[in-house]
Amino acid sequence: MSGAAARQGLHRSLGPIGVILLVISMTSPAGSVLTAGTDIIHQVGGAAVLAFLIATPVVLANTVLAAELYSAFPNAGGLYTPVARIWGPAYGMVILAFACAGPPAYISLFALGLVSFLKVVWPFLQDGPTAAAVVAVATGIALLSIRANAWITGAFLAIEVITILVVSGLGVVHPARGLAAAMALPAPPFAGVSAHGATLIAIGMAAIAANWSVSGGAQAIYFSEEMRRPKDLGWVIIAAALSVAALEIGPVVGLVVGAHKPGAVLGDASPFMALFAETMPAWAVRAFSLAVAAALFNAVLAMVIAYARIWFATGRDRVWPAAVSGPLAEVAPRLGSPWIATLILGLICGALCFASLHALVVYSSGLGLVADFVAAMSVLRGRRLGLLADAPYKAPFAWGLGALSVVSMIGAVAAQLSDADAGRPGILIAAAIAALAVIYYFAVLRRRSNGWRFALFNDTDIRPVQSAPVKVL
Repeated sequence: MSGAAARQGLHRSLGPIGVILLVISMTSPAGSVLTAGTDIIHQVGGAAVLAFLIATPVVLANTVLAAELYSAFPNAGGLYTPVARIWGPAYGMVILAFACAGPPAYISLFALGLVSFLKVVWPFLQDGPTAAAVVAVATGIALLSIRANAWITGAFLAIEVITILVVSGLGVVHPARGLAAAMALPAPPFAGVSAHGATLIAIGMAAIAANWSVSGGAQAIYFSEEMRRPKDLGWVIIAAALSVAALEIGPVVGLVVGAHKPGAVLGDASPFMALFAETMPAWAVRAFSLAVAAALFNAVLAMVIAYARIWFATGRDRVWPAAVSGPLAEVAPRLGSPWIATLILGLICGALCFASLHALVVYSSGLGLVADFVAAMSVLRGRRLGLLADAPYKAPFAWGLGALSVVSMIGAVAAQLSDADAGRPGILIAAAIAALAVIYYFAVLRRRSNGWRFALFNDTDIRPVQSAPVKVL
């Protein structure tokens, strides 16, 4: 490993607000509502509001538990470090494999989604090359210092929040019905399915989809090694989760309350665009498309910044052979960014932009399925083992929240298995990646003379305060 850069580590220059802005940018409330929210509206109509209201406390339950876990293990690699310590290194390697394998597909999907909004204004754009160009620009910006990127993503986030407030406000300024009547609107006719009322099962499935849309606050962990006070991480995670939930529910309420032609608006392929077209002039619709594109670019940028930290952490923790781990752990001395990890991630994401959208959805659909559940269960086991005794943040009612997480996980798996097109193949892909991770652990990491060693960080020092070997199974 090249000495000075690797030893220097990431720069601790972020305050709580900077981390919260980066996390909200990653989740992109506008982008999430316009993708997952659209599917939910097509499934259950006005009951989409109820689906989001059900999903939010479930997400917050998982988030509160994750806040305790990550406050005890503030590591830029995220979940794999506590899982390796609490459950064993083979399990940690599986989580690490998911954390490395999923993000390139997530980033590429957001970049391709961005292009669809740009094409409203410039229809001649081509999907693959334009998305790859978006990733290239985001990667270049991600090489800047973390403080500079916090300001940049914050500026884009301001545009996104204004867009969300405008959509939410349409229902207040031009209401077509009250909230109770809006929540009773039937699911619209879409894709050959006639209008129908929302059943309890349909609402439950929609709530599972909303769960994915609202979640994301725990991703603050990826910036923990750049926080001036990582002891603040627990409440930062919860604040980010609450902010995302508040920003996503508003537009859904605005849509179902403000749509004057609910059948046409809710049944449109892009209901929020249809709401704008119903009430606003053509130039405003184009401006709305560009604002959403800006929000999605912000998400791409924030994700490249965050997920490059995971790859950096795997290099710093010597997960891979020295020829790979060394470069991944390099940090630009002046900017403090993991520049090689960022460039490699950007190159892979750019290449994936030329893959089919369906292939990316299938590949990625199972990789993020277990993270919240594993984090929640890790808190319960970590408490029993005494590994969370010094956690700066303590989750209240942990066992009750853990039970809610179990129910949520069962529902998520059921929803995944019910989807023969993407869900079931996605689970098989995730299982194959998990199997390869276990093989890699036993074939490589376990055979090392000094075991798999990784760094833990204290509150003030950016250097490892101990190099802790994980227990061998």
